Amino acid sequence: MPKIKLDGKILEVEAGKTILQVAAENGKEIPHYCYHPKLSIAGNCRMCLVEVQGMPKLQTACSTPIGNAPPHRKIDEEFDMVISTKTEEVVESQKSIMEFLLLNHPLDCPVCDQAGECKLQDYSYDYGRGFRRAIEDKTPKPKKDLGPNISLYTQRCILCSRCVRFCDEIVGEHELAIANRGHKDEIVTYPGKPLKNRLSGNVADICPVGALVTKDFLFSARVWNLKHTKSVCTGCSAGCNIEVAHLDDKVKRFKPRENEEVNEVWICDDGRFGYHAIQEVERVKKPRKIDANGNQVDTNLRDAISEIVEKVSQVKKVWRAKSIGFLGSAHASNEENFLLNKFANKIIGSHNVGLRAPEITEDEVEFKAGFKIYGDKTPNRKGASQILKAENAYQVYNKIKHGEIKVLFVLGGIPEGGFLPEEEELFKKLDLLVVIDYQDSDLTKSAHYALGGKNYFEKQGTFTNVQGRVQRFSQAVSSQGSFLSDIEILQELMTAFDSHWKEMMPSEILIQIAKEVKEYKGMSLFKIGDLGMLQPQEVLETV
Repeated sequence: MPKIKLDGKILEVEAGKTILQVAAENGKEIPHYCYHPKLSIAGNCRMCLVEVQGMPKLQTACSTPIGNAPPHRKIDEEFDMVISTKTEEVVESQKSIMEFLLLNHPLDCPVCDQAGECKLQDYSYDYGRGFRRAIEDKTPKPKKDLGPNISLYTQRCILCSRCVRFCDEIVGEHELAIANRGHKDEIVTYPGKPLKNRLSGNVADICPVGALVTKDFLFSARVWNLKHTKSVCTGCSAGCNIEVAHLDDKVKRFKPRENEEVNEVWICDDGRFGYHAIQEVERVKKPRKIDANGNQVDTNLRDAISEIVEKVSQVKKVWRAKSIGFLGSAHASNEENFLLNKFANKIIGSHNVGLRAPEITEDEVEFKAGFKIYGDKTPNRKGASQILKAENAYQVYNKIKHGEIKVLFVLGGIPEGGFLPEEEELFKKLDLLVVIDYQDSDLTKSAHYALGGKNYFEKQGTFTNVQGRVQRFSQAVSSQGSFLSDIEILQELMTAFDSHWKEMMPSEILIQIAKEVKEYKGMSLFKIGDLGMLQPQEVLETV
């Protein structure tokens, strides 16, 4: 292994790594703009210049690899490379580069969305001169609409080329380029071809200076006021790791959270902007029931559950437990589906349990660098099917059709809400339909009892993605609808039917799942951590 000296610190490092990589691994920051670990080396911003002993001029740390020097080229007969990042020449170079990058910059930090998380701001303070020497007028450049989701403030752009390389190398779509020469250089789209690939939002994430912004978040909030919660995207079965940014109990944006085993550092636009479909729907704010006149009216949970217990007991007395059915949801957490299954099997004594999930109607999309958008638009089909021991709802539907099931409990949560195909007419055959769902839809409006619930921003639990990786999501905001979560409502029902039922927290439910469901053996929230936990290999091999 090469032996180097980095600012006086002696290190043995892996050959082939760049100076920038080695510095980062050893806790030393070398400023940079154009470098991104997931993109090819450009070396065009020149901010990472360092002094390498024996080299005639400063070297770009992002593109200079470290290797074994021949014996006669070793420094002090010992070191393969001696690097300095704080010499007078390096510091002057950094000041000059910052001055050059700010030459035409509008200095509009007070109105820029990137303010507070901007590398141009940070490096200006840490490495800049602190004053402007140029007396010439700045070259004005226009704001551009690049596509349906992204705007470009051209005058803020420092031409690091990250966005161009992202489209070329990660997406595989040549949608952006650098046009013109000299101080007239700017990012452009090709004629008649806007920036509209399904990963376009990532260019705003990787832009270091606020030139590229999402229209969705523009002027929405100041980033230093935002609170951040680690979570998982529910847009498809990939389970991309995200950070939910929220303010005043409102979700403001999603940003990708690094997980090399799932989504690396990217998310798709479907997931990025999909929070609107969850947050902005009409809510079931109070439990409701259908009264004697056939109208749905507000009630309270205690009275609703008392009436449900009475009606279910009457049906069970005549038709026995087999006349009662349960439908879990591929949008509900592992913990919620587990409780529903317990409710059915252990408390009611019914094994009529199915999985309610939309049909997979889209094809999987894979991009150039391997990122995938899955056709399955549910976050927990695998987990729900493992826990409920059911792949679909057909068996339950068939028994309703033939009059064998009289009572049905349904977990909702499907973003589109409402009935799945054939359900509307089928559910009319039921004597009692009880729905637990946060959305007010055709389904909840036709239910004999709609008990409410919380969306996944408002509660905690785990999902199992298409890989078999169990991942946790945490509560980000307070409930805008029901005061009780789906888990709390289920346990209120279970306690009403069986006073000996011991209520559990979501973390305790997961421990119980780990004891009873082989795919989850040994799991806990602590072991799952921020990056998830893959199910045992022997389980995955049998799938």
